Amino acid sequence: MLRLGLVLLTVSTGGFMLVDGSRNLLTGTYFGGTLGPWSLLVRGVGLDPQHFGIVFVALGLAWFGGLAGLLLRARWAVPTALVVGLATLWYVPVGTLFALLFVVLLVWRRRDLRPAWQG
Repeated sequence: MLRLGLVLLTVSTGGFMLVDGSRNLLTGTYFGGTLGPWSLLVRGVGLDPQHFGIVFVALGLAWFGGLAGLLLRARWAVPTALVVGLATLWYVPVGTLFALLFVVLLVWRRRDLRPAWQG
């Protein structure tokens, strides 16, 4: 059940970021035509959200890399997945909720995600 939850959160959050970021890089636009509340945070730190596609692609790939590590029970996977989840908290509103759920699952059930060699 834990792994299924992590997979669903990764596919929904990381997958959307990867697809939406790729669309932005290819067409200059995002899905939906308007920017979400996350763009206010990005503008607040002096960046242009219209050109944030590469960040979306990088984070989307990082979500899937972290998930692969978790499923393979790699020793680096939990810290990496935590960093990816925390690095997505700015993606208000849905990305924040899903990233928070992901981080809570990782912290709450971290013993179940131990590397295979640790038993």
